[in-house]
Formats: sequence, structure tokens, C-alpha cells
Amino acid sequence: MGHDRRPTVVEVDSKGHVWVKSSASGGDNTNCVEVAHDDTSILVRDSKDHGGRRLRLRFATWQTLLRQI
Repeated sequence: MGHDRRPTVVEVDSKGHVWVKSSASGGDNTNCVEVAHDDTSILVRDSKDHGGRRLRLRFATWQTLLRQI
């Protein structure tokens, strides 16, 4: 059988962003990123540093990135 690839909700932050981590991240919680979105972009953060810097990508840029990996 195939793996269930639904993301896991990690947090809903004070701005209402729903942060998720892919099931493909594995169980060891190392080198993982979490993603959320707002009206204009995709947000990316380190799963071990929720308060740290975040990368903001336009939707088209995010789609291009996903096609490349």
C-alpha cells in the first residue's frame, strides 16, 4: 500500500498561519521544514526554530521550487 502523504499540522500561530510538516519529513525531526501560507505567499521555517527567520516565497516561485526537487 502507498504511504499517506497528508501533512501534519504543527501549530496555528498568532497570525492565524497554519504550519504543517510533510509526512515525508520522517520521524527523526532533523533537517525538516514547516510551511504555511497567507493571501500572497508561502512561508517556510525551520521545524526546530519556530521563532526564527522565515522564508517568504510567491506562489509561482514555490511551485517552481517543488518542480525542481
